[in-house]
Amino acid sequence: MTVIDDRIDQAAAELEEKGPPICLPCEQAAAHMASLKNAPGITNVRLRPLDVSIVITALNEHEWLPRTLASIRETAPEAEIIVVDDCSDPPLGTLRSSLPPKAKESEGGPIRLFRNERRLGMARSRHIGCRLATHPRIILADAHELFKAGDIATMSQAIELLGGFIYATPNDYPPVELRDYEGLYRNKWMGFRPHGDKAMPETGIMGGLYGFRRELIDRIGGWPALPGHTYWEEAFWAIYCRKAGVPIHWLPTVNHWHLFRTSIEAEATESFPMTPYRTDDDMYLVNLAAIYRLLHDDADWAKWRAKLLAGVTFDKGTLQEQTYQVPEHVLQMVETPEMEEYGEKIRATFRTR
Repeated sequence: MTVIDDRIDQAAAELEEKGPPICLPCEQAAAHMASLKNAPGITNVRLRPLDVSIVITALNEHEWLPRTLASIRETAPEAEIIVVDDCSDPPLGTLRSSLPPKAKESEGGPIRLFRNERRLGMARSRHIGCRLATHPRIILADAHELFKAGDIATMSQAIELLGGFIYATPNDYPPVELRDYEGLYRNKWMGFRPHGDKAMPETGIMGGLYGFRRELIDRIGGWPALPGHTYWEEAFWAIYCRKAGVPIHWLPTVNHWHLFRTSIEAEATESFPMTPYRTDDDMYLVNLAAIYRLLHDDADWAKWRAKLLAGVTFDKGTLQEQTYQVPEHVLQMVETPEMEEYGEKIRATFRTR
């Protein structure tokens, strides 16, 4: 037994006794969790044994990961869960093979833990997790999310019935569209959340809960192994789907709960960061450069390179703007023979759509 095992047990007991715990010390989060508990949706769906693999990347999520795992066990006890510990300090520990809050232990799907020996970042950790997944339907979740009954089942069914790339936004957030900024693209939240319970075709991707069939990522060699530590994976997929003719679907009924740390404080602090990963160094900007290098051939790359070097201004969220200027040494990080070979494999799928 480890400390994390004890926390998982405690969280699971709370879920069984009280339902999903209200974990944020603010009235807004409490009200939202209460609404999710009684939200309409699929409440009597039971997954077939090991119907789906759920991949979670975690860095120093010692407090929140047990709650997320307990929530999955409560709402989708038979799903396979794969946790990739991206070199947390201290390590996340050894997770037990199953965690059943209500069912017998033999009825729960496995929880498998893989630890990176050095920090690889979110994208490469997801790449590893997807390779470890043993089932044809894969869901990516963050390590700080809570789910209501039917969320995982709805995602799994949508993957099977709709295909393409499935995403769900949390906390009453609206769907996302892919916008053009002087030839460069970025996802942006739309200004409203449409009513209704049917999946909607979309152009952008964001939200922290994603689903797809394995063959979608196998065609490009797995989940994109971007070289930086965090961000820009959603932009990669939105642009890729646009170029490869892959449909994107937003699921409004999977309105789960996600910890956004800045919903508690106006600004993140060193002791309470917005993300466990640093976002103020090259390991952030290199992912922005990488998605354009991977998705464009040499003829187009020169144009995008010049734009990134000069700086491009994107809308951030719904109100703010932010300018990203990628320095020369970061651009050179993605101009390697390995990146070109990787990009050629990805771009080849555009020609075989």
